[in-house]
Amino acid sequence: PLNDLVRDLLAAGAELLVDHPNSHEDAGYHVYAVDLIHELVKSEHALVRDLLDVGGVPILLDAFYDAPDDDRVKILMVIEIAAEKPSLRDRLINLDAYKVCATALRRHSKVTEITSRACHILRDLTRDPRSRHVLLLREAKIPRIIVDFLFEDANYVVRSNAMSVLRNLCDIVSQALNNDLQAAGALALLKRTLRDKNCVDSHSLALEALDNLMALPHGSKKRPNTRARKREREA
Repeated sequence: PLNDLVRDLLAAGAELLVDHPNSHEDAGYHVYAVDLIHELVKSEHALVRDLLDVGGVPILLDAFYDAPDDDRVKILMVIEIAAEKPSLRDRLINLDAYKVCATALRRHSKVTEITSRACHILRDLTRDPRSRHVLLLREAKIPRIIVDFLFEDANYVVRSNAMSVLRNLCDIVSQALNNDLQAAGALALLKRTLRDKNCVDSHSLALEALDNLMALPHGSKKRPNTRARKREREA
């Protein structure tokens, strides 16, 4: 059956990555394995669930760290497809997808295709996370990394994606996370963004993020209606 064949191919690609880690001697095998997995999932997005089921995703995430840039783009594309599916997000987070994205933003601030995909993944993985996931994203230094990245990056496409991540982080009701964002300089970044006429594409996201960042007093468990506050300010 075709489905069994495809699952076997996904498993074979993952096995190749394990047996032939990225090195000069095994570079050909490594590139082939990443290409195989990437092309299968790209052609049929639903296969990403099978890739998780056969244990291929943690292998792919581990391979990211030592892979060449071209392979990193393909690996992130596969993870991006998985992150778009709400039913798979918990599994990705538990497999340390936050750390891979953090590495992508730290090492590749000027490689747009890598940073853009990393921000897309983070945007999905920071939507209404569980309390344990908030701890994991804090351990991965995501608040600091995303703020630093926004201070440095001028590419409007990536900036908008990164600002979506920051907006999501500011929307999470967690005093510890709020403190991380404040310490990272999020307040100064958002105010600068709103003053910058070259960042008009990010103004609405920055405004939402700023409202949420400032709306969590110590001990609060609920946020005020920021949309209502926005309407009042505009009036």
